[in-house]
Amino acid sequence: MSDPSPRFRFEWPWATTLAGEWLVFGGAVVAGVTAWEAWLTRRRLDAFHTGPSRGSANVFAVWAGAATWWTLLHTLFLAVHLTAAFVSHAIGPVEPLIIAVQYIAVWGFCALGALVGWYTRWVFAAPLLTLALVAVVLSGAEAQRIMWFTSASSLLGWRPVTSSYTLQAAVYAGVLVVVLGQLLSTALRRGLLVAGLVLSLCTAVPAAASGRSYWKPAVAADDCARQANGLTVCAGDGFEPLYARVASGLAPVVRRMRALGIEPPTTYVIAAGESVRIPDPHDGVISVDAVNGRTHVPPAALVMAATIQTGCAHPTSGQVERQAVLYGWFLREFGTDAPGRYPPQPVQQLRALDTAAQRAWVQDAYTQAWACDPAAPDYPNGVTR
Repeated sequence: MSDPSPRFRFEWPWATTLAGEWLVFGGAVVAGVTAWEAWLTRRRLDAFHTGPSRGSANVFAVWAGAATWWTLLHTLFLAVHLTAAFVSHAIGPVEPLIIAVQYIAVWGFCALGALVGWYTRWVFAAPLLTLALVAVVLSGAEAQRIMWFTSASSLLGWRPVTSSYTLQAAVYAGVLVVVLGQLLSTALRRGLLVAGLVLSLCTAVPAAASGRSYWKPAVAADDCARQANGLTVCAGDGFEPLYARVASGLAPVVRRMRALGIEPPTTYVIAAGESVRIPDPHDGVISVDAVNGRTHVPPAALVMAATIQTGCAHPTSGQVERQAVLYGWFLREFGTDAPGRYPPQPVQQLRALDTAAQRAWVQDAYTQAWACDPAAPDYPNGVTR
C-alpha cells in the first residue's frame, strides 16, 4: 500500500535532520580541534608572560573563533540538504527546533573543547577528549542519545518530541553558559560555572533516559478537508497542498464504482508510512509516494485507495486473497494494470463470466472485504483458486 522506506526526496523533516548527521562523530572532532587550539593559544600566551596567564576572556575568544568557523561549516551542510529537498519538491515542514539544537550543539562542542584545552594545560587533552566522545557514540550507551542527530526511521508522518530536543539542547547550553561566564567578574563567573555544570549534568540524565523518544508518529488524519467534489481528504501537517490533487484523481474512480452498484469510501487518508495511524479503518488510504511531485496520480494507486481495505486487524489469507482479486478485477475494469499485485488466473476467469455474474460477485466480495470478513472468498462457478 505504501512504501515505509525512507526517501529523502519526499521529506523536509528528514532533510533537516540529516543536515546534522555529521555531528554524530563530527562533534568529537569539533571539540577536539577546539581543545587543541585552546591549548596552543594558552601555551603561546604563557610564553609572553612570566606570571600567571592573564584574562579568562581568552577562553571566550578561542570559543568565538572556533564557533564561527564550525557554524559556517554547519550552515553549508544545512543549505545543501535544504536545497536538495527544495529541488526534489519535498513535503512536510522544516523543523526549526532540530535546526536550533544542531547549532547549539556546535557551539556546545566548541565550548567543551575550549574549556578542556585551556584549563587542563595538557598536550594530550585534545586527542583524549576526541577519543572519549567517539567512544560514547561507539559504546551504544544511553549517553549516545545526547549526541544522536538522525533517525533510523523514515520521518514521513513523524514529528519531533519537543521535550526531548529541548533537553538535548540544554545539555550543550550548560557548557556554553560556562564559557560565556568567562567574560564576567570572578564572583559571577563562579556562579555561572556552577549553573552551567548543573544544567548540563541534570539535563543529561533525562535526555539519555532509556526509552526516551525524539520522534513520535503523527496522526495522519489530524487535518481533514472536504473537497468540492464531496470527497474528504486527510493528512498531517505539510500535506495540505496534495489534497486537491488526490480528490480530483479519486473522483472519477468513485463515480465509476457507484455506477457499478458499489459504495466506496468518501474519506481518504494520505498515508506517509506504516507508523501512521488511520482515523477510521474504513477510510481509503493512498500512499504519499503516489501523490507527491506528480501532476497525475497513477491510476493503479487510485484504484488501490478505493479498493483495498487496510484497517482489518490481523487479516487472514482469505481476506488477503479476496482483496487481491478485487484489486485485479477493478484494475481491469478501469483499463489499467499492476502486474504482480494480484493473482491473474482467478481475475481472468472472473472477467470471462457474464457481466451480471461478475458484478454480483464483486459487490458481495467488496462488502465482505470492507466488513473485514475473515472467510475465504466464495467464487462463482468457473473460477478456481
